[in-house]
Amino acid sequence: MKNNRPYAHDYKEEMQELVNQITKLDMVVTTRLFTLCINHRKAPICIIRNEGEEVIITADSLVHATNGKSIIKDLPFDTRIEYIANIEKWIAKTYTYTQTKLEFLEQRHAMYK
Repeated sequence: MKNNRPYAHDYKEEMQELVNQITKLDMVVTTRLFTLCINHRKAPICIIRNEGEEVIITADSLVHATNGKSIIKDLPFDTRIEYIANIEKWIAKTYTYTQTKLEFLEQRHAMYK
């Protein structure tokens, strides 16, 4: 009878796979935030309230020519996700265009039926 229980090396391999996935996700999120910040520098990423005043922090504050991604990499993962969401909301509000439907393709397709 064969024993199917996992051994220590199985756990070690599984743990290494998970660490690799987390590392990859971290890099993807960092790159996404960096790209959004470069392309949409005026997008607000957070609002800080200080003594009754609202201070709007923009994406431009995260990217500088000398720093590259270093500021973004140092942010907690949840904060990076929050900033991505804030920039995406700003983009949706700012650029309210919709893609038009390409009707000539449907007409051509109808001709061949």
